[in-house]
Amino acid sequence: MLGSPIAHSLSPVLHRAAYQALGLDDWSYTAIETDEAGLAGVLDQVRSQPGWAGLSLTMPLKTAAVPLVDRLDASVEAVGALNTIVVEPDGSLAGYNTDIAGIRYAVRQVLGAARPGGHEALPAAAAPAPPARGRGSQSPVPQSPVPPLAAPPVRPLLLGAGGTARAAVAALAAVGVRRVGVVARRAAAVVPLTEIGAGLGIEVVALPWETIAGGLPRGVDLVVATTPAGVTDQLAEWAWPAGCPLVELLYHPWPTALAVTAYRAGARVGGGMAVLAAQAAEQVTLFTGRPVRVEVLLTAGTQALTRRAAVDAFSPVKS
Repeated sequence: MLGSPIAHSLSPVLHRAAYQALGLDDWSYTAIETDEAGLAGVLDQVRSQPGWAGLSLTMPLKTAAVPLVDRLDASVEAVGALNTIVVEPDGSLAGYNTDIAGIRYAVRQVLGAARPGGHEALPAAAAPAPPARGRGSQSPVPQSPVPPLAAPPVRPLLLGAGGTARAAVAALAAVGVRRVGVVARRAAAVVPLTEIGAGLGIEVVALPWETIAGGLPRGVDLVVATTPAGVTDQLAEWAWPAGCPLVELLYHPWPTALAVTAYRAGARVGGGMAVLAAQAAEQVTLFTGRPVRVEVLLTAGTQALTRRAAVDAFSPVKS
């Protein structure tokens, strides 16, 4: 895994749990501190060294890597960012965006359309891949299409217009949403999302931040929050409609104030850990050619967060 800073990442925990569940005891997954200046050098090294199956990328590399790989999946072309690189048998690098699949999984989960612990992009009924023979030994398995919801949300609201919002727009388009309002502090930040939406058949409408100053607008039937910690705390002070599900992409600290408000109102809430686990499961399939249950990664990630919280609780406070 590449990124900077990266010490906090739970991806190694998730991937190692997946490889253990798949019986791939000779596979390893390591976090490598890498900034934008060093990315090209690391990719050249991966091309020249045998044994690599792929790479996960986090900030600030998701857009910087796009022109550096040899082939782009349609998911990357749609949003202009990637978080996954697969090393193909000939040593070339292919870029994918599994953040879309992760958010889509969480959206379908809160809408009651996702199979608990399932792997939507590659159902268990798909033809199994041959046993893995070691890192980099298999080509990626084609992703099976996921059917849109029979009754997708008609008035969804996306909070924030940063990099993660790009994947969120694509995820909403994938479940059948045709129009989404994006609440952002700067209208200019919504422009790239509008362009992405146009290419995916979903209308993106920019809304001022004041739209949620007095609580959710009437009739909103799904909220996807992509904002940093604390940004939506003011919205959490208002009443939440029980029939409006929430997907909160944050997973630490958890629960957020917004998640608590929605949950107490009786709404269905999906957290960032489900998104992280589902996108990582998609990566594992691309790397290994085998499906893995999201539940395996979700359990490992949740346990790791619980351990971190316990350590933080007993850590001495610096004066």
